[in-house]
Amino acid sequence: MASVRIFVLLSFFCGAAALRAPLRRLNIQLRPPRLGATPAESALPAPEAPKTDWEQVKKTTAGIAVQMLLINMFCKCVMNPAAHLLTTLSSPVYGTATAAVFFLAMARQSRVFAPMDASRPKGSDEAYQPKWKQPVWAPPGPVFPIVWISIAILRCISATMIWNVTGRNFVSLPLVVYYLHLSIGDAWNNLYTVQKRLGAGAFFIWFVWASVLGLTAVFYKTLPVAGYIIAPSAVWLSIASLLVTRIWELNRKEPQVLIPQSTSESDEAKQ
Repeated sequence: MASVRIFVLLSFFCGAAALRAPLRRLNIQLRPPRLGATPAESALPAPEAPKTDWEQVKKTTAGIAVQMLLINMFCKCVMNPAAHLLTTLSSPVYGTATAAVFFLAMARQSRVFAPMDASRPKGSDEAYQPKWKQPVWAPPGPVFPIVWISIAILRCISATMIWNVTGRNFVSLPLVVYYLHLSIGDAWNNLYTVQKRLGAGAFFIWFVWASVLGLTAVFYKTLPVAGYIIAPSAVWLSIASLLVTRIWELNRKEPQVLIPQSTSESDEAKQ
């Protein structure tokens, strides 16, 4: 338990340090003008305050809620009866195999339950050679599919183990937390990959990061070995969160706060 606590604390401080610089710049951008400003400075028009795109905030929140509802309904009405039937009529092994296939599919294609477009990049050019500037420490493109496939396998193994120790119930609390993490990740895909909102993506990626830390802690509390198996996912998302935040810092053409804006970030990113 001590090692997991240390890991969570290190990940938390890592994320806090990454957010500190952009938030400091945001505070400077929104700071009111000095009282002792010269007439020439006073004559300059004040920069227009950024307007929050509340419509997008509502869509993202509603999308996560709807996806969670659909996943839980499917698990309760389809997966639970199917696994129980296979276990009763044949062998528990078949029920476990069914669960493993389902969790692997969820790790790779959870977006089928998403009401919004959560498509991932379709090709190597789109995914790993973006037009956006990247930091020198960014991992090379071919690393990404290898890492995500490995994480999908680890998610499948850990979720299947949790399912087995929580009464073979697909809607047990730890698995609901798992579905929430996947839904938040799909919502981020919609903002960042589909809409190309750099600022919103740089902000929302930290919700994905927080959700994987919570998932790791819940899995560990339920079954320690499952927590250790899912932990590399938290490590990778810590790196990914730092990378996405840095890409936003390198590519913004004008100050943008880290929430969805009414001004089109997607148009700026494509230029």
